[in-house]
Amino acid sequence: MENEAGPSRPKRPRQLVLDTEIEDLLLEEDDTDDDFIYNDEEESSSDDDDDDNDHSQPPTLQLPTHRRVSPVCEIESPSHQDFEETGPPSSSSDSVSTWTLAGEMKNLEFSERNVFLGPHNGDPVDYFNFFFDDAVLQFNCQKTNEQAAKLLLSENTKEQSRITRWKDLTLEELKIFLGLLFHMGTIQLNRIQDYWKKDRLFSVPIFSEQMSRNRFLIIMRCLHFTSETSSEDPLYKIRFVIEYFNKKMADCYYPGRQLSLDESMVLWRGRLLFRQYIKN
Repeated sequence: MENEAGPSRPKRPRQLVLDTEIEDLLLEEDDTDDDFIYNDEEESSSDDDDDDNDHSQPPTLQLPTHRRVSPVCEIESPSHQDFEETGPPSSSSDSVSTWTLAGEMKNLEFSERNVFLGPHNGDPVDYFNFFFDDAVLQFNCQKTNEQAAKLLLSENTKEQSRITRWKDLTLEELKIFLGLLFHMGTIQLNRIQDYWKKDRLFSVPIFSEQMSRNRFLIIMRCLHFTSETSSEDPLYKIRFVIEYFNKKMADCYYPGRQLSLDESMVLWRGRLLFRQYIKN
């Protein structure tokens, strides 16, 4: 047999507080602060205690008393006459900042006119011969032959190596090599060896007609611009070319008064110490 639920506990009556009583409590003058006090008798878990608590007094709510606020004291501000007698407030430091002339801007005189002392309305080869004359190319041939001699006398060189069949590089052969190297920029293939293929899908006969594949590769291996070594200058291998080109430009070109400077970026994935990676 299921147990019947006991009688429900009667709800406690709520105590109503009139507005007039609240106003009387707030207007009472007392300097002490009272918190909200909630009085209630403890409840027991037993049935006897529940019956006794049913007839107990309802809880009473006591509101905090109102505290009297003291009047705000008035501070008299100094008059204009007092300010004239005492003067403005003095600063902490007596030092005064003064402007001085550190120097004058250098006056650049543009006495020359904008001029280019190179060929006008010429072919591309004319401009190349103007910037890279036979003297600098002959110097390049000399340094390349010296590098080939070092590789030939090296202990790591084998008898089957291509360097054992080296012949001194001449000026005309160097120009052909540079021409084929520039032409590779217009006809791009996956590998350098592909330019000498005889397949009709990849055949570029101009390369095999001017120079053999092995000769082109061995010249590229021995190509040098200087025989000096330096651990401080990362560009020592091409320092001669940079200085020569800068001097050549200073001799053949005079800029105008209005200049716009910018740097060019070239996509390159080779090995270099100071190569920069630009994501976007």
